[in-house]
Amino acid sequence: MNTTDQKFKTTAKIFTAVVLGIGVTVLLGWVLGIEQLKSILPGYVAMKVNTALSFIFIAISLLFIQFKFFSRNIRAAIAWTGAGVVISFAFITIAEYAWGINVGIDQFLFKEGTTAIMTSSPGRMALNTATAFLFAGSSIFFLESERKFFAWVSQVLAVTAGFIGLVGFVGYLYGADPLYIGLQFSTAMALHTTIGFMFLSFATLFTSSDAMMNIIAGEDTGSILFRRIFIVAAVLPILLGGFDVWPAAESLFNEGIRTTFASVFNVSFITVYLLILAHYTNSGEKRRRIVEKKLEDSESLLRKSQVAAHIGSYVADFANDTWRSSEVLDEIFGISKEYERTIEGWANIIHPGDREMMINYFNNEVLGKHTNFDKQYRIIRQNDKAERWVHGLGNIETNADGKVVKMIGTIQDITERKKEEDALKEKYAEMDKLNQLMVGRELRMAELKKERDELAARLENR
Repeated sequence: MNTTDQKFKTTAKIFTAVVLGIGVTVLLGWVLGIEQLKSILPGYVAMKVNTALSFIFIAISLLFIQFKFFSRNIRAAIAWTGAGVVISFAFITIAEYAWGINVGIDQFLFKEGTTAIMTSSPGRMALNTATAFLFAGSSIFFLESERKFFAWVSQVLAVTAGFIGLVGFVGYLYGADPLYIGLQFSTAMALHTTIGFMFLSFATLFTSSDAMMNIIAGEDTGSILFRRIFIVAAVLPILLGGFDVWPAAESLFNEGIRTTFASVFNVSFITVYLLILAHYTNSGEKRRRIVEKKLEDSESLLRKSQVAAHIGSYVADFANDTWRSSEVLDEIFGISKEYERTIEGWANIIHPGDREMMINYFNNEVLGKHTNFDKQYRIIRQNDKAERWVHGLGNIETNADGKVVKMIGTIQDITERKKEEDALKEKYAEMDKLNQLMVGRELRMAELKKERDELAARLENR
């Protein structure tokens, strides 16, 4: 998980808490009879009880997923239960609108007067609110799925719910009643309901690391550009679009001039922002190129060092039965890029006379006893079938179960050193032979001298 993804996860928890806070605040407003908590501003439609409860249930579901209080199965059961309640509220409400019925859920807990502002049926949430909850609740069911397709489904559903809330919020900003009232027979979506859906949409998105969020939270240039552009691209057009319906502007300019100003300001601000963004992006690219150049120089120096020392490097992944090799190691082994880099492929490179010994060493010492690899052995270079000596070194890595899963090391061609060692051994053997001859000669000379002295002594005695 990168730093950006961690920030998104933290933001998701904060946004979920906001959604929960909205639901709890409104519910308290109904319990205590405080109109300001139910509708925020005088003359605005109140958030219905079922809407507040739906926000509470879906926020709790998200919190259990985000904080991982219990095992995956228990979390899923709790989250699905909360989402199921929300979907039930939404489905029943949509059915009430569709068939003109009243099943009694709208005023089950609290009664609302028949004169409630912008309310088609007392206590009933808006049709677009119910539709948004249907999407938002459904997104929870797929949120923790390990399949990429379902991750996309979850996020698209969450975005759709947020879009419905955004349309209602912009409707309030511009005074465009149909955008938040919806059809004539529907209750209006409350202002804080529109805000709740936008927070809920982002909270659901930021909870996941897959699919859409894998693109948004990434560290690639495209992901970084999206994050830098999104706020301006999303907020600026809405703010500048409001100039066209701003009462002060209406009194000073006609509709054509207002639209012209809004369009020109929109283009100008976005152009300036893109220029600033291009400047910082270019600076980042320059730093990246400098780092890449240093990396290339470092890799070039490493390769030259490996060539000079006849040392190649490798990384063995035992879990997937594969290994990667440097260019120098490929030259030592005499293999191409297409060579099968498996344990069996490595064994086939080993000299037949050393193969059984090396396989036993690898299985018993390295894999069995977790000993770091350190062995000299012969190979048959694959491109010219030449016999070569190599010295292999490797540091092993184990998983949580203590099983060897990886080894990183080097292999050095020591053929010339072996030849020099063999030649040196021959010289030592020859010197030993000469020493033995010289010692034998000295012993014989000593024996002859002794015999001479004994013979001379006998002659004198006569």
